[in-house]
Amino acid sequence: MVRRLAAINQAARAMNSILDPDKLLDTILSLVEDVFSLDTCAILLFDPERNALTIQAARGYRPEVVEHFRAEPGQGITGHVFATGDPIIVSDVSEWNGYVEGVAGARSEMAAPLRLDDEVIGVLDAESRHPGAFHQIDLELFRIFANQAATAINNARLVDRLEQRSRQLEKTVNELALLDRLGKQMNANLSLDSLLHEVLNLAQKALHFDQCAVLLKEHQKDVGEVLILRSAVGYRDKVQAGMFIRAGEGITGRVLATGQPILVPDVRDDGHYIEGVAGGRCEMAAPLIVRGEVMGVLDAEAKQPDAFSEDDLRLFSTFASWAAQALHNAEIYSNLERLLEHTQQTYYETIRSLAQALEARDAYTRGHSERVTRYALVVADRMDLSENSRKLLRYAGLLHDIGKIGISDTILHKRFELSDEEWDTIRNHPMFGDTILGPIKFLADAGKIVLHHHERYDGSGYPDKLKGEEIPLEARVIAVADSFDAMTSDRPYRKAMKREKAISEIRQESGKQFDPRVVDAFLAAIG
Repeated sequence: MVRRLAAINQAARAMNSILDPDKLLDTILSLVEDVFSLDTCAILLFDPERNALTIQAARGYRPEVVEHFRAEPGQGITGHVFATGDPIIVSDVSEWNGYVEGVAGARSEMAAPLRLDDEVIGVLDAESRHPGAFHQIDLELFRIFANQAATAINNARLVDRLEQRSRQLEKTVNELALLDRLGKQMNANLSLDSLLHEVLNLAQKALHFDQCAVLLKEHQKDVGEVLILRSAVGYRDKVQAGMFIRAGEGITGRVLATGQPILVPDVRDDGHYIEGVAGGRCEMAAPLIVRGEVMGVLDAEAKQPDAFSEDDLRLFSTFASWAAQALHNAEIYSNLERLLEHTQQTYYETIRSLAQALEARDAYTRGHSERVTRYALVVADRMDLSENSRKLLRYAGLLHDIGKIGISDTILHKRFELSDEEWDTIRNHPMFGDTILGPIKFLADAGKIVLHHHERYDGSGYPDKLKGEEIPLEARVIAVADSFDAMTSDRPYRKAMKREKAISEIRQESGKQFDPRVVDAFLAAIG
């Protein structure tokens, strides 16, 4: 019993050190094999969209079962465990109504819920070809192991969601930065109206058209989508005065409605022609399409019938594609600052959500990261730190304890003195944090602050025993803010320290644990 509990404890450490979801599931199965001497086991996770358990990873189960297995809550052995939240042993599966064979020739089965507090996220299952193969002690140990596995799976999911979100946000920023450079190459001060005129000039020079126009789509009340002529060369003054064309009307209206270019060799044969050029006889129009949506129409007319050929239309359509992107770029460039501000705010909210998810595990530390961030930023104001340092403090303040996501609740919430081995695990959380944040490009620098926020100014801290100015300044700021908030907050093993006593402790550690300059700034900032 003791040996197997020790093995489960070691297994929990191994599971919590893996943050790749697929690799974690495979590792869990390997640990089940090692700890319980089983070669037939499976992990089933609940899919809310299908309202069913599905097998995500398995050893020794029939391939067709792994691929097609679905169990609604209450259905079969695993569905029963999921619905009730209780582990179970079935000594003879032939006596269980609705049993689905997972292992060829299986006779007995043991299953335990993958539980996170009051939520069951799946089931850990094992089968045997021998009846009565599992005993009550096996089930209790299996339940403990399943709880540890559930925590590890949840941690990996949180990190995976953060990485996916950060990749998407980074992709968005890269696209906006590229559009910014393109906008500058065209003309940093180019207005949309100026660009519209430039499009027509380029059309005249490159395509040798004397009469052409750009019409952009707008939505008007009581009318719907219409084309508004925004710029024209060679068109009648009356047309340029603001005439609009409904979708489906005339040649340009049909292009708006269909998204397809149109060539009319002789407009006298087209009963829907709307005159743009006095004496116009031939017209072609191409859609201005961006990301599959028609944003307007590029139009050209001539006073001779059959003036334009199919080759002219293809060339005109290609030019319209370029013009559409240029106009789209100009609109994006004009809104770039607002979009970048929104993206930065989204970054911040993503980080804040992850920190809150971590702190939700422990009522005692709820709000700790945000308070540490606020303290750090008032110190930054007092020390007149750069905007880049302030950004690092915002990120690192919120995420300085993110490495604790890999530490089991039994250690984090322990009410009594920790063992040396448990303290070693706690001291690893800055390295876990740097491991999590390092691969995420926009958080890599913040990860280094997280890594070193438990260094001491006198060189006796961890993990690298950095001393004095060797410690990043932002990490020295976080160290003071973190310590003060920890001292003035309740913990499972002690009550909060009085504010005056905490200030005295900070002052006494100046030059030893803390940077004296940071201490002076902190004490001055909090009064």
